[in-house]
Amino acid sequence: MVKDLLFPKENEEVLLARTKILGYTHIILCYPGLEKNRDISYPGIKVTFAVTGTSKIAVSRLIEAKHDLRTQLEQSKQLLVVAPNFSHQDPFHSRATGFNQVLCKIMEKHKHTLVIFISDLLADQGKYLGRVQQHFRLAKKFKFEILLATGASSEYGLKSAYDLSSLYRLLQKS
Repeated sequence: MVKDLLFPKENEEVLLARTKILGYTHIILCYPGLEKNRDISYPGIKVTFAVTGTSKIAVSRLIEAKHDLRTQLEQSKQLLVVAPNFSHQDPFHSRATGFNQVLCKIMEKHKHTLVIFISDLLADQGKYLGRVQQHFRLAKKFKFEILLATGASSEYGLKSAYDLSSLYRLLQKS
């Protein structure tokens, strides 16, 4: 199942039509606040919802990895955690990815998903690519899910599902 995480701006129909053409089968629409379930469906695509911040309905929450990440991971279920993109210098012989074995075990236990945006990967290819490879090694070892997402808000920011799945397979083998 090929997934993508999108941030629509009242253009859900256009985005869903384009994702169908690009080959996606599951789309997660993320909104800043969601007070009630939206009635959005598209033939051939499973549509689910996520929210940034808090919500009165039971949907996945998208959070950024910050310093209090451990408490957020332990207190919640079904989180989509945005991979941290630290700008500080790495130690001499290792990568500072922002995750350790404790956080990975919590992510596995509560079935959280780590979200890596392609735009971050394209912007800073060198260091960030090494960190993403480290995330994939940790995900393989601790068995939590990683979602490569475009994070597009318009149809022009979307990438082909084939491209994302190929990149995912390539990073999984590294």
